[in-house]
Amino acid sequence: MKQFYLSGLIGLICLLVFPLTTFGQTRGSTSSVQQNLRFQEEFNNVSLDPNPNVGGGTRVNFSHKFSNNSGSSLGASIAKDILAQNGINIPGWLTELADLGGSGFFCSSISPTFSANASVDAGGYYQVHSVGSSNINLDYPVEVFIEYPEANTFACGETVRINTSYQIQDPGNGNKLRVSPPFINQEIGPLIDDLSLSASIGIDAEVGFGVTIYYPCLSGICSEEICSDKLYFDQSKEFKLSQSLPSLPALINICDKAFGPNATQADILACRWSGLSPLFNLGQSALDAYNRQQGTSYSLATFPNQNTVLIAPPDLPPNGPTIPEFEASFRNTASTELNSFSLNGGTKLKVSGNKNSVTQMNYDLVSLLDYAGLTTSFSLGNNLGSIDAGDVAPTLTMDQEMDFEYDPKVNLTISLGREMNYTVFNNDGSFSHSGFGSTVSLFAGQYIEAQFPQELSSPVSINGQSFINGDFKSLSKQEIFESTKITFGELKIGNAVDITLINEETTRERIGTNTIIDHTFNLQGTQILDLPGFLLDPENPVIEVKDVITKDILNIGGGKRQVVYEITLSNEGDVLLSEVQSTFDLSESFQDASNFFVNCISSNGLIVNSEFDGEIDKNLLANGNQIGVGDSFTIEVLVIVTPEIASISESGCFETVEYDVFAKATGVSPIGTFVENNFNQCTQEITGPDIINTVDLGAEVIDELSDFSIYGFEQVYFSKNFTESQGSVGSAGDMIFENVSMQGGVPVTIVGDIYVANELILRGESRVVFDYMQLGKEVDSQKKSALLPLGAISRESDCVVSFDQPIFEVPDNNSKEKIQLKKGNSLDLAPGTYRSIDMLEGTILNLESGVYNFDSWKISGKNATINFNVSNGPILIQVRKWLPHADQQYLAGSDGAQSMVSIHYSGNEPVRFKNTFFQGNILAPFASVDFAENSLLEGTLYANKVQFTDGSTFIGPKYLAPLNASPECQPLDEAARKLEEEVQEVATELDRKDEQIRMYPNPTSNILTIDGIHPEILPAQVYIYDSNFRLVKSLIATSTDVQFAMQDLANGLYFIRVGNLGTLHRIIKN
Repeated sequence: MKQFYLSGLIGLICLLVFPLTTFGQTRGSTSSVQQNLRFQEEFNNVSLDPNPNVGGGTRVNFSHKFSNNSGSSLGASIAKDILAQNGINIPGWLTELADLGGSGFFCSSISPTFSANASVDAGGYYQVHSVGSSNINLDYPVEVFIEYPEANTFACGETVRINTSYQIQDPGNGNKLRVSPPFINQEIGPLIDDLSLSASIGIDAEVGFGVTIYYPCLSGICSEEICSDKLYFDQSKEFKLSQSLPSLPALINICDKAFGPNATQADILACRWSGLSPLFNLGQSALDAYNRQQGTSYSLATFPNQNTVLIAPPDLPPNGPTIPEFEASFRNTASTELNSFSLNGGTKLKVSGNKNSVTQMNYDLVSLLDYAGLTTSFSLGNNLGSIDAGDVAPTLTMDQEMDFEYDPKVNLTISLGREMNYTVFNNDGSFSHSGFGSTVSLFAGQYIEAQFPQELSSPVSINGQSFINGDFKSLSKQEIFESTKITFGELKIGNAVDITLINEETTRERIGTNTIIDHTFNLQGTQILDLPGFLLDPENPVIEVKDVITKDILNIGGGKRQVVYEITLSNEGDVLLSEVQSTFDLSESFQDASNFFVNCISSNGLIVNSEFDGEIDKNLLANGNQIGVGDSFTIEVLVIVTPEIASISESGCFETVEYDVFAKATGVSPIGTFVENNFNQCTQEITGPDIINTVDLGAEVIDELSDFSIYGFEQVYFSKNFTESQGSVGSAGDMIFENVSMQGGVPVTIVGDIYVANELILRGESRVVFDYMQLGKEVDSQKKSALLPLGAISRESDCVVSFDQPIFEVPDNNSKEKIQLKKGNSLDLAPGTYRSIDMLEGTILNLESGVYNFDSWKISGKNATINFNVSNGPILIQVRKWLPHADQQYLAGSDGAQSMVSIHYSGNEPVRFKNTFFQGNILAPFASVDFAENSLLEGTLYANKVQFTDGSTFIGPKYLAPLNASPECQPLDEAARKLEEEVQEVATELDRKDEQIRMYPNPTSNILTIDGIHPEILPAQVYIYDSNFRLVKSLIATSTDVQFAMQDLANGLYFIRVGNLGTLHRIIKN
């Protein structure tokens, strides 16, 4: 009968009420980590443009051409003196004539002449020589987020997605980028192409002798001079400042070395880019020489602060050296206060600004010619006057515009831990790049799709690092302006002439624009920051059949075996497994058996398939089963098998009758992966063989004496009315069955095997049913007798196992204590050594765990009871003389007495039990032990001679112990289960309370008293079962103490319990 028991129902209820959602994983679920990263970078001495606009392409020339001429009246006397001063012979008459102012002589005249011309073509140039370096400071805090698949939400070989993003901290802060612009190393020089200044002074005079003739004319009286012997003078002197002009060197080379906290003029002198020293260097060299001579410290340069250089000639004493005259100021662009901006929420950083008058210089070209040794003025001599070139003073100014922009990218380097195919996508899903390897480089904001290795089902540790880089765009422009002030051609001649031929000033105008830096490059930080680690943890669904064991095998008669299989299913993976199923193909396993059927299936936590039969329906489980991570459950299957009959070898041994069973298991992970035991779904490899359980259902395997229930070292004898017994029987000598079937009676059954080393004798009507029989000799049988094997008989076998009489020592008994229990008395006897024990009628002896040594143990009166209390361990009774010959004895105890009570009888006098119930194990190797008159042995008996007569029977230990199966599959309690099914209400907690119930007397011939029933369970049902656990009687107990008659029941063993779940008590009716 297939059964669906309470454990399955409870499991179903638990699944319905408490679904295992806590173990579930959903495909697509993600986890995340985040990390604050602060990129603080200092980039020093950065070249913003590898190919800046420098050299001739940046040269800006400017020049002005000025000219003028002038004439002025000049006194004859001054003109004569200037001519005379310059080596021209002046005749006396001219001197007289000049002294008279040109009158006093007839026929005479004198005209002084004067003219002056000036022209100049001059200017200067500005040129970039090189570009200095820049310093860039970055303070860029961000928070990086990495989103990855939640553990167990993807399988091996699948594509996993790792999303990255970042947020800029304090996005409105504009000071994330600071740039110190580079100084533009520059050269400034003079240009002069023409300088011409001239003045011409002369006299045109004549003198002669004659008279004046007057005559009338229309206007009145007219006159005319009549001259003779005239003298003439017509000479002039030209003064000219016009000469071949030299190429003047640069005024100054200025570079970024000139700035700093400890800068000196030596740093400016070091800014020299050709073999021709700039005028600044020449002038400073002259001052240095003068300083060494005079102990002074004159300098052309001063440094008011580390970012400013001023150039000006010092105020020298009259004997000081000649130095070029120019003034200048230079400002370091690195100190420029620029404006910082955060664009697009801080994803771009901008720094920009202008600096006016970075360079400003004015110089006097005429003084430079003076310094070069050229004549720029001369005197007319004798304080008559002078001619001076004057001043030509350009002023040059340079303004600079600076613009810097940084587009920082947060770079991520993700170490995948294993080589994988991967693709990196931009945030909008467009393709970026792909590859194969264990390291992926990408920008925060991109995402990775990587194919997890197919063969891998274990977690992979992911870590990474981050750095910053991005396009840095630099733009630097210059605007050059100039203006010139000229006072050129200064003439002073006596008191007659004091003029400046050219006196002008040009307005400030832009003369050139240069883009010096226009470049974009990748600026990469040096700071590498660690990213938080995480795991890419694929699901690893593993279901295993951990074990297939045989929990128990029991011969239940009729050639059948009860076999209890236990299959253990275990979730060895890391995810919940649903749709768990296990197949158990019994039709294949028992294909050679005569028959099999599934009697029961149960589980300690799974819902079993009530239709499982192992043949048509091979699924052990119903739908809806789950196994959590690390959990394991067992499935128990009770199979009743009628095995095939064992064959016999040539030597007479029984061959094994083996049956192999194995189970398969499957399940489904939360994301839908189907798994089966012993198979790796990732590698597609078989991981191991199936666990095969082999059971031998043939003849009993006899290895030692304890494998027998009954054994006679000389003889075993069964006589009339011997009833069905359970357990294998053996004899080292003969075995006799005499009239066990009486006249026409039914065969007697021994559930077990029979082993006889010598002769098997069947007398009278003895028909014996058994499983297997192994004989050392032939059978001596009368014709109304028969052997009825369910298995096979091996005659004249060489394989009969026989055992010699064991030898054991009984300690000396020197005790003098004699105990006699008078009628109706009871005694609690402690373990120890006693001379004698004599029990009279109706006495009770209570023995407890320990060792007892009796020299003599006599049971003289009937209805004697010996209670064995083995709750604290086994009881061993060693006795020399044992005389339990009275009627109606009861030697029994608490559960376990059958296996924990041993009586070692070392005497040789016969022992006879009449109408006795005995629980325990008797070893009497030298005596004859007879169970007579409906006696019952629960245990083992090993004696020299063994007899069971007059309706006596035995049950071996293995048949006494409950089947090693779950409560649901205890076949011996079938009647109780039926009763429970009839009970509509679930048993109360009171039904499960520890019992204090006593039942006495035991054995009993009629009246049985039951006391100690818990009052709260009243009224209580009392159930009475026969030895085959068939319900034969029931009654209602309405009080805590009840009595009822058993005279209507046949003599024999009965089991009684109170309540649905009470303890079974064994009672002998005789």
